[in-house]
Amino acid sequence: MEEQRAEHENSSTGYLHNVSPILTSNKTNYFDMQIQTGEDEVRRSVCFSPPHIHEFNKYSKTKSPVKMSKFRLDKSSISVCMFMKGKFCRKH
Repeated sequence: MEEQRAEHENSSTGYLHNVSPILTSNKTNYFDMQIQTGEDEVRRSVCFSPPHIHEFNKYSKTKSPVKMSKFRLDKSSISVCMFMKGKFCRKH
């Protein structure tokens, strides 16, 4: 049986850091950031909904915790990555 590399989580709360500008890979636009979910835990996150970049930048600048939902975790690499689509971010 093949090990499952990606899983869905209901929600995760953390602080946003280092929101990138909108990037392009092939025909896909996205931006990435880091989400600090614990004192020593930081996850790389990729968002495939560029219109929400302003909302993410706002939360990053206010340094308020944000509750994330509608994402997929990928644990196949050394770090844990979150992949997100659509509206899913709200102030906690």
